[in-house]
Amino acid sequence: MALPGLRRLASAIQHELTFGSGVAWIQQLPEVEPLTLRLAYLALGLCMGTPIGAYGRLYDVRDSGRSYRNEAIPVSQTRESTGVHTDSSSKEVCPRWIGLLCIRPAPKGGGSRITNALETHERLAQVDSESLDLLYQPFIRDLVTPGAVGSRSNLLRNCFPIFSEPPNPRFRYMRYWIERGHLKAGVPLLERQIAALDQLDRFLEHPDHVFRFRMETGHMMFCDNTTVAHDRDEYVDDPADPRWLSRLWLAAPGP
Repeated sequence: MALPGLRRLASAIQHELTFGSGVAWIQQLPEVEPLTLRLAYLALGLCMGTPIGAYGRLYDVRDSGRSYRNEAIPVSQTRESTGVHTDSSSKEVCPRWIGLLCIRPAPKGGGSRITNALETHERLAQVDSESLDLLYQPFIRDLVTPGAVGSRSNLLRNCFPIFSEPPNPRFRYMRYWIERGHLKAGVPLLERQIAALDQLDRFLEHPDHVFRFRMETGHMMFCDNTTVAHDRDEYVDDPADPRWLSRLWLAAPGP
């Protein structure tokens, strides 16, 4: 794809992420070798925003054979599912847009799920404002970014709300890192906070609110990491050709 074509595609994706559903799923790019595909994907991302984070511009999402439940590692280095979430548990790093490129899918499992967190926010405001008020309050998050020091003082500083308050609510969530953060910091979650998280999960995971799809070789997906939550199903790898995705974290440009 020529650069002008990438720019037009980037503009269309930006419009959908900003003014539309918050998600763009690209399925019909030309079939090319992995290196060319990755370069085109990176060029597309650079047309949209600035790569951020400690993982480099293109980060390979592959199973390392380890579990995030046994050690503080990113879920992207495992084959497990976590429940719908947004990327980055660090208070200081919040990518606005997430990009995923599928180079090789898993032979079994690994399907994608997305849900609109702003719809959940509006529904909670209508039927359970008490739970929503608790979600506006700060929660501690575990630190799993490579190089991060998970001391108690750092954990206590890594504390921020799940929803920012209106008029422009933004969403940052992964329940497991909240539970681990509070446990490691020695600050138990209160019963009413746990009940609010349960209610949030019920709305986010409701079948009517979740869209399922499967990324195949050459597919790309971009989403707004502050309004849309995502997840993938647990998968089984082929040792000879393991699942391979490439991720971009992008800071959106200014107006």
